[in-house]
Amino acid sequence: MKSEELKSEAMKSRAASRPKKSYRAPRLVVYGDLSRLTAAKGGTKGDGAGKPRTKL
Repeated sequence: MKSEELKSEAMKSRAASRPKKSYRAPRLVVYGDLSRLTAAKGGTKGDGAGKPRTKL
C-alpha cells in the first residue's frame, strides 16, 4: 500500500511543477470536397462483401 501512495504522491508533485499549456482555439483544416474524399477507389470487393456468417 505504501508504494502506491508514494507513486501517487510523486505523480501529483510532478504535475504541480509543470505549468499548464495555454488554450489554443481549434482550427478547421479543409482537405477537399467531402464527396470526393469518401468516394470509392475502385476495386472488386467492398468492405465485408458476401453473405454474413451468422451460424458457425
